[in-house]
Amino acid sequence: MKKLLFSIVLTATLALGGVLAYSIWKAAPRTAQAYFESGKKYYDEKKYPEAMVQLLNAIEKDARHREARHLLALSFLGQQDLVRAAAQLKSLLEYYPDDVPASLELGSIYLAAGQNNPEGFRQAQEIAKKVLEKNPEHVDAILLSGYASAGLQDYRASVDLFQKALALDPQNFSAYVSERVKRIIQKQNRHSSKPGKSIRRTKAS
Repeated sequence: MKKLLFSIVLTATLALGGVLAYSIWKAAPRTAQAYFESGKKYYDEKKYPEAMVQLLNAIEKDARHREARHLLALSFLGQQDLVRAAAQLKSLLEYYPDDVPASLELGSIYLAAGQNNPEGFRQAQEIAKKVLEKNPEHVDAILLSGYASAGLQDYRASVDLFQKALALDPQNFSAYVSERVKRIIQKQNRHSSKPGKSIRRTKAS
């Protein structure tokens, strides 16, 4: 009987100790990095709402946590929330103005916004220009500028930029650009060749 009673008391004590230990662990302050790692796990599982909660906690702990803010922006993109994604990228760039990946991602959001407001294309163009001032051969920035130029109906400039990207990275160019871009290039090349053909016909006659 005593053994049974001792076992019951021991089990209850261990269980209570486990509950207390868990409560203390939960109450202990977590670091920004811990919140980030938890958020990243949710993000990798495409659980974007859960990821956002953890990443917002990380930023609350450390507003300069670049990876947390960047992943938060990508989580908003995963939810098709372009406005809040852009807001996080702009905040990131306030702390890290030379962050090229964040700049180009923000530029891509502006491109999407340009479908409804041409100002988006101009903003994307400005971002591409800033990146290219420091690295004139950055292919992604050249393509961003090319898409923005096409959106602003400056097709000659867009073709020149796409051809420059092709010259810099011919192996991956097809993966970078859409069929719409290829049609723009073909159309512009046909348009550019017309005057020469008409002159030759005149001389022949």
